Amino acid sequence: MKFTKKNGGFTLVELIVVIAILAILAAIAVPAYSGYISKANEAADQQLLAAVNTAFAAACLENNVDMLEVDYARIKLDDAGHVAGVTYVEINGKSVTDAVSGSFPVYFAGNEQSAFKVYTGSLYYTAGMGGFVESSAALDTAYENVIKNYTTQIGAVNGSAFATIGANALLSQVDSVAGLAGDLIAAGSDLTTVVLSDDYVATLAGTLNMSTDDLKAQLEDMQTNDPEGMVTLLANSTVLNVANTMNDPTKMDETETLNMLQNANFGGLGTTLNTDPEKGLAQAALLYGMYTAYNPNAAKELDSVDDLTGLMSDDAFKAYLAEVNTEGSQAQKDYQGYKSALEIVNGAVEDSPDVANQILNGSYSDPELVGLLGSIIGG
Repeated sequence: MKFTKKNGGFTLVELIVVIAILAILAAIAVPAYSGYISKANEAADQQLLAAVNTAFAAACLENNVDMLEVDYARIKLDDAGHVAGVTYVEINGKSVTDAVSGSFPVYFAGNEQSAFKVYTGSLYYTAGMGGFVESSAALDTAYENVIKNYTTQIGAVNGSAFATIGANALLSQVDSVAGLAGDLIAAGSDLTTVVLSDDYVATLAGTLNMSTDDLKAQLEDMQTNDPEGMVTLLANSTVLNVANTMNDPTKMDETETLNMLQNANFGGLGTTLNTDPEKGLAQAALLYGMYTAYNPNAAKELDSVDDLTGLMSDDAFKAYLAEVNTEGSQAQKDYQGYKSALEIVNGAVEDSPDVANQILNGSYSDPELVGLLGSIIGG
């Protein structure tokens, strides 16, 4: 038997088979490897974060600063992700930055060469959390704005029933409301007319730092090419629009609003939604918000505007609302907490269109938002 020597190397078929095998192996290995790298980077960040918290705690202790009384603090990262030091610490409205920042490097010694690989946003300390926590770059502005500039409003929220509900459950309910709004919009209900009205779109455009014409064009494009995305955006926007309306005295008179609550006078809610969409939407949200504070479990069962107006037949709820103008009553605390929460939301999105975009195109149950609210009210 005679064997012939093969001189042509690999055939094209053989090369294709080898490349296909390599591609399959890479498709399996690369995601797994990337996952391990991501987890390793996050673990390293957590370790460095622990070192930051230890140094900050020691610096506070040295200077007789109670960490749990700190209203607001901030550390700064340089471009490489290294901790550049504590740049601001405030307690009871008074800066104690110099004292703490002077001690911080002493206790942080040995960690200067470490750098954050994942937590690239600024890190903030919030009252009651006991240390710094990671925050996304998109939420940094809102985070700073809330903790530094809304101390009074945070106190009002914490004094209301909303704080006892907890951040996760509360934002889950907000998400449910946005979902209900989305269902109504998708079904072409009266709410669809509300959220597509010129006034509503103009307010939303201002929140997003866009021109009204540009936003209208975007919504028209989404209606054709991404109808689900459009419904999500408009549904989530209902909460931001309510926050804007409740904090604008030209749209919502507080005396009128309180009298409406006290007298349980929401009978014309459907009419108001048609004649003054923004005001009607804010009234519906206020009614739902007060009922959430009054009975959070029952509030989850509400799924229509008819259910909201039907609350007026609940004598116990009406008696609760009747106390809204009584100093120190639970209803008054809950109203102030509700309005303060909306003031915080309104301020955050006004100062940062990026935050507004993140909220509008995402979910109110987003872990970052839950973490932000949780740092204020817990849970």
